[in-house]
Amino acid sequence: MLSAPTQHGSSHPMPHSLIQPPLPQLNWLKIVGFSIFLALILSFSLLILTAGILSWVAWLKLQPELTARQLDLPIAVAQAKAGWELAPITTDGRQNWLILGVDTLATRGDVPPLTDTMMVASFKTQAQTLTLLSLPRDLWLDGVQTKINALYAYGQSKPAEPATQLVTTTISQTLNLPIHRTFVISLDQLQQLINLLDGIEINLPAGFTDPFFPRPDVDVRVEHDPVKLYEIVTFEPGLQTLSADRALKYVRSRHSAGAEGTDTARAIRQQLVIEAIASKLTSLQTFRQKPTLILDLWQWYHQNFAETIGISEIVSLIKPAILTKQLPIIQTKSLAIQERNYQTNQIVTPGVIFHPVVSKTKYQGQWVYIIPDLPIFQAEIKNFFD
Repeated sequence: MLSAPTQHGSSHPMPHSLIQPPLPQLNWLKIVGFSIFLALILSFSLLILTAGILSWVAWLKLQPELTARQLDLPIAVAQAKAGWELAPITTDGRQNWLILGVDTLATRGDVPPLTDTMMVASFKTQAQTLTLLSLPRDLWLDGVQTKINALYAYGQSKPAEPATQLVTTTISQTLNLPIHRTFVISLDQLQQLINLLDGIEINLPAGFTDPFFPRPDVDVRVEHDPVKLYEIVTFEPGLQTLSADRALKYVRSRHSAGAEGTDTARAIRQQLVIEAIASKLTSLQTFRQKPTLILDLWQWYHQNFAETIGISEIVSLIKPAILTKQLPIIQTKSLAIQERNYQTNQIVTPGVIFHPVVSKTKYQGQWVYIIPDLPIFQAEIKNFFD
């Protein structure tokens, strides 16, 4: 935030008794002094005029860009000003978001868009901390007799209510956590965002190879050859810049051998991508290298999420960060997985979710996680966000 310039020094009138009448031979000082004063006035006026002209020229250059992108700067400024005066919508000082990543590829046919990514983002406004918690897509809930990744698809089949209402209500009740906003982001939208950022930099903690990654450009309605349906994707560990295409493969991969093929590893990868996007968005260097990025991001937001959360609410949330000039701190959390001796059913490793043996008579014969003790699970969630 820019500080207003201060004026140093002050002018005090001299006592009348100390003022001497000007000497005739020094009248040229008046002329010089007046000339300097006039020059300063003219220079200052010229500076204001030049600044005004430059601002007008900049506006003339900016206006076509705004018009082409269907963006309205005066309205956005008015909304931002209104947001500055608003208190953010919170519960216990937090605003909680449910983020749903869905696969809406046309090549998938009429298959309902199962949620590929489910994450809770909790923003503590005064502390300016963002806590991310990934939820395993295979988490089974007895109350609805399905895995949570199917809830959004079921909600879309209910025309009398918003498509996100079922999943939002169910997740909120399960976590015992109020959800203030639900964001549905498609693979295309995520790809657009990462493309705008010219890729993201991630330090991959582990490498893996997925021999069965589904090709996005193959129509499963007409193609059944596994060689054509799938491709092999490989990632090496270490610091690297991922393109949008590579980043999507990194977060979606599910069929690698070992630990990287688990839901837990996918959740970690999703969080790494979110952190990488946030890191690039909060770097001044990003915008220095690409001055038009701010307009690109505004257009992306306007086209995709302006109806979900307005500029006024965004400003009300980040106002403390603007005042303190401190960027929000991102924290990641994960659900501990309980391990048991399957023969004795004794708990070997404590946790709040558990993977039971696949059974044809339970959970519709699916591979699932369950919540063995709901109060303990909810207490863990509360601990994450306190």
